Amino acid sequence: MMTKEQINKLVTKYWAKEWPLTKDKQSYAFPPYEHRYDPISSGICYSFLRHFKPRVCLSVGTWLGGSVGVILKTLQKNNKDFIYITSELEPELQKKTLENVLQYYDQTPSMIGDITKNLDKVPSQLDFLFIDTNHDKETTEWIIENIFPRVKKKGLVAIHDFAILEIDG
Repeated sequence: MMTKEQINKLVTKYWAKEWPLTKDKQSYAFPPYEHRYDPISSGICYSFLRHFKPRVCLSVGTWLGGSVGVILKTLQKNNKDFIYITSELEPELQKKTLENVLQYYDQTPSMIGDITKNLDKVPSQLDFLFIDTNHDKETTEWIIENIFPRVKKKGLVAIHDFAILEIDG
């Protein structure tokens, strides 16, 4: 378990010094495609991955590749010898993710489509798991039952945003 102070030190050490800034040096530069992974979350993820240096990684849910780009850039910086697999349900989002990431990071992760139908393509041991699905109950339970057991002891798990159920009355 890390304190907020320890996390801030990692972010200062890695994100603040290494991630490209805009020309005015006031904000972080992301590729121009729609990027829903905000700078604070990106900075924490990047810094944790730089510090702990995972080699076998899985992202579930890619949207257009914002978080995929952050993770891929980090893995490239850490070590050229890594395995990075992504899963996305929607074929159009799969395509756009790979196009966006290739254009800005000169490499793509392996895209396996629907993870619930491609468990055989997921490594048996993961150093890092990133979850950014629509967080429906069925998929979330499936991930907990089938993917969490593959995360190594002391492996990293990041979950981006969450679903909120509104109940009337």
